[in-house]
Amino acid sequence: MGIHKKCPVKFFSKRDELSDPARESLYHHEKLKMNILFLMCKTIHETWPLATDFSRYAYGFPSITFPQLIATIPGVNCRFFDGIVEPVRMTGYKELISGQDIIVLSLQSAKVALNTEITVRLIKHLNPEARIIMGGQHATFYFKEWVERGVDFVIRGEGERTFPELIDTMLGGGDLGKVQGLVYRDGSEIVVNPEREFIGNLDNTPIPDWTSVDLRRYTLRMRRDGLTAALETARGCNQRCTFCSTSAAWKNTQRYKSVGRIIEELNILQKMNVRQMIVVDDNFGGNYERDIALLDEILRGDYDVRLFGFIRVDTALSHPDLIEKAGKAGWRQAVVGYESLAPDRLSSVQKGYKKSLRVQDYKKAYDIFHRSGIFVLGQFIVGFPGENPEEVRMTVKHCNEICDCSTINPFKPIYGTKESDELIETEDDLDPEALFYDLRYLSLYQR
Repeated sequence: MGIHKKCPVKFFSKRDELSDPARESLYHHEKLKMNILFLMCKTIHETWPLATDFSRYAYGFPSITFPQLIATIPGVNCRFFDGIVEPVRMTGYKELISGQDIIVLSLQSAKVALNTEITVRLIKHLNPEARIIMGGQHATFYFKEWVERGVDFVIRGEGERTFPELIDTMLGGGDLGKVQGLVYRDGSEIVVNPEREFIGNLDNTPIPDWTSVDLRRYTLRMRRDGLTAALETARGCNQRCTFCSTSAAWKNTQRYKSVGRIIEELNILQKMNVRQMIVVDDNFGGNYERDIALLDEILRGDYDVRLFGFIRVDTALSHPDLIEKAGKAGWRQAVVGYESLAPDRLSSVQKGYKKSLRVQDYKKAYDIFHRSGIFVLGQFIVGFPGENPEEVRMTVKHCNEICDCSTINPFKPIYGTKESDELIETEDDLDPEALFYDLRYLSLYQR
């Protein structure tokens, strides 16, 4: 199509003398010829001893974000490329980004901010007339910084409505100022449009277009046969953990798809021979009635599937029947965010437990998971602001007693969270811009 020959922001401007039917016909013609690349960036800057985006290397699952967005623009020539699971030399990577009209990036974490910025610069160098669109949690918090770094459009928050509206506005010569949730540059000015309200009913979102993804490249390693994909049953988190960007990004809200809608997606994935799925919810089991009804439907349908996802430890303690039923329905691995085993520390970071939990409580929850045939991946954090050595020793001493595999991560202040805001306010030597990247020594700042 060559969108670079006709700047999409000004395409079909008010000065055009075409009649309305002619404009509409040409608009659809150009839309069908447009090339859009949905890009998970290649790891150009390597880190040691662990890979930059270690979780995606270790777990091996595809992102649901791009299939969801691709489903909002049916008929458009879209390509999905995952730079982690699709090995490509730099020459091939350069050729890939050189032949696109629009390149869409999604950035959730500071861990991959540097690699993403390198790719943005590479795109601008090789294909300066291509338009770069970015979304995700990191982009939502750092929208101005990403525009300053060369991104043409940043979508804050959810993209299912903003993204197709932006594409239509770019091609149709509409007013970008009317696209809610959009940030872009107009000359020397960065324009920040009003936020878009969250989607009220997630059942109204399009079903992800998994045909755009080569699912053969992914595996959660829970079984040897079948393909791997992702399943979203809820969005957001209603907890208020002060260290977590997810609750901040979703403003402490959580919305749920209906059981019928989830089963519809599950049926589609089963027909595609998907047998392993990551449930991308932040805390499955948080809506007991909906979640138990979903597990009942999975059991009733006798689905041949293995599931993996996040479950809170207090969910296991409060509803052991849900964990048991999850195991029967195919749940095989659970990621449990223990964070710290010091009760006072969990209270200070607003973990949200209704009562203080002790090591014996965690062992009880671990036993509930085990009896249900669920492997537990425990996540822990050390180095919280104000944390004393005894709290750290307690976590390190007992972490392997309450899970099958533990990961201990240093605390990292994340922009937009209460913890990082307090550090920025109280520490004169802490550069707020340093939070933009994943500086692995930052958690040891005060030590």
